Amino acid sequence: MRIPSRLGLPSACLAACLAFGAAQAAHSQDAEPPFLVRPAFAADWFEASLEAGGEELEYSPNPTMAVGAKLGYKGVSLSLFAGVSRLEDEEEYGKSTNVNLGLGYPFGLSGRELVASAFFHYHEDLSVPVPGGGRRLIEGMGALDAGVEGVLILNRGFSLSELVDAAERRSGSSSSWLLRSSLGVMYLGFLQGGREGRAFVPPELAAAVGDLADLSLVRDLYLSVSGGWIVDWNIIRPLSLTFLGSMGLTASRIDLSYADGSSGGGWTTGPSVSTLIGLTYAARRFHAGLSAASSLESAQAGEALVAGTRVSTMLFAGMRF
Repeated sequence: MRIPSRLGLPSACLAACLAFGAAQAAHSQDAEPPFLVRPAFAADWFEASLEAGGEELEYSPNPTMAVGAKLGYKGVSLSLFAGVSRLEDEEEYGKSTNVNLGLGYPFGLSGRELVASAFFHYHEDLSVPVPGGGRRLIEGMGALDAGVEGVLILNRGFSLSELVDAAERRSGSSSSWLLRSSLGVMYLGFLQGGREGRAFVPPELAAAVGDLADLSLVRDLYLSVSGGWIVDWNIIRPLSLTFLGSMGLTASRIDLSYADGSSGGGWTTGPSVSTLIGLTYAARRFHAGLSAASSLESAQAGEALVAGTRVSTMLFAGMRF
């Protein structure tokens, strides 16, 4: 999976937020302010791969530089990002639409923290590499991934929502084991309009994938369960480095729809892997940082291996009040 090197991150509004936050950080009260406003710039790369007959088809949208924000109040958080600048050549990758939405809230559970969240990722107009170089743009082809997730922190003294989601001040380093589970559905193919007579496998690759050449839509209804570890290292009082990693298993119900109206599918299992690394400066009111996250979900659908990979980076600065 190739990540473009030219990001061109805007910095004017972040610099203004940094200057304002530096003045505010001098105020010190014990209670953390309840409101959170965090504007951010983000880049998100998504790839859906279909492997069959020794051939791997890698579908991806044109990644975009996204602008958005996270808003929070006493643990409840809402984040919304929309792409504003495409990072790859539009002649090859097209003018893809990318939207990411998230909603989260932490619950207490027998003295431990359970962070529940809902997610929605949508990409439209995907392209795929073809033999001889270049890419084939499949207009109208989309990818949608939506669902809910729960992360249970096993250490009673650790709060994922306070340290990672709200970026509150740290009193020292800490770590915890965790359990993670998600229930969701992913679609790949023609999501809107009639699919009859429309296949998303390019003619150049049809012979290599055999019966899958007429695929028009793949639906993956999945449940993943994983275990992992998170550590928050307080380098100096306002500056911390955070790492989270988890591995587990995904059970999926794969449904395949073809251009001629026929269908197939079945139940399957596959690996699930996710990581997060972040560097955060956290004062009482002001916080800023950068983070990178990745996830992989895969499943075997008959003779085909279907996998979804996502890599996200973010530069943020926010205030609590």
